[in-house]
Amino acid sequence: DEQSLRAAARLAAAELLLGGTTTALTMETVHDTDAVFDALVSTGLRAVVGKCLMNTGDRVPGRLYQPTTEAIDESLKRMQTDYLDLWQFHALQKVEDVETIWGPGGAMEGAQAALKAGKIRHLGLTGHTDPACHLRALEFGGVETLQMPLNPLDAHYLSFQNQVVPKAKAKGVGVIAMKTLCYGKALEEKVYTVEESFQYVWSLGADVIVSGMTSVAQLEQNAAAARAFAPMPDAERAALLARVKPRAGNEIESFKKKA
Repeated sequence: DEQSLRAAARLAAAELLLGGTTTALTMETVHDTDAVFDALVSTGLRAVVGKCLMNTGDRVPGRLYQPTTEAIDESLKRMQTDYLDLWQFHALQKVEDVETIWGPGGAMEGAQAALKAGKIRHLGLTGHTDPACHLRALEFGGVETLQMPLNPLDAHYLSFQNQVVPKAKAKGVGVIAMKTLCYGKALEEKVYTVEESFQYVWSLGADVIVSGMTSVAQLEQNAAAARAFAPMPDAERAALLARVKPRAGNEIESFKKKA
């Protein structure tokens, strides 16, 4: 059935990439995660999967202390583990979200308490709407990873790679790339290929790419691109950026705000 197929694909990912799993308590992927852990228990591969969690996605409750601590405890119980390697404040869309998290009684206080208690080991945040959120978080400090959209189109519009990546690298903050294929729109519109995007993004200095996959074939294609990676030559990079520039904006990168 569909649930079994999804679980099989993620087990294959664990074997191929030794990657992590994501649980966002208010996202539909939480159901996939349940299937994965059921499969892991039945196959004895539980230890292969890393622990990467995101907080609740609601704009206000998930940014405050109590909902954050409750979400961490619930996630520990559901994942049958006593700690999480990485906890990320998820989907920050406005600078005001950052201000709330770091403000009095905010989610950062809850996350720091969980750190001290050994429930989580590292903190990060995600966002794909506006690089200003990531820049404000870097000013506050206290996060060790930033997850952001990185792809060839990003260079030309509300650019995370130009504004955020250099500052994150300078502070020793890990860079997690997402939206490398723009929900698949970049492929549908033939803007660039999977291999071009991955090579480009890893050449930017991204530490890891989080890529959505809907089939084992896509998983194998991504794994092959990772194994074949070599830094993109400057001339090839310049040619790719020039080629995609006419498609820049939030038509393909629809997850970004309108300028």
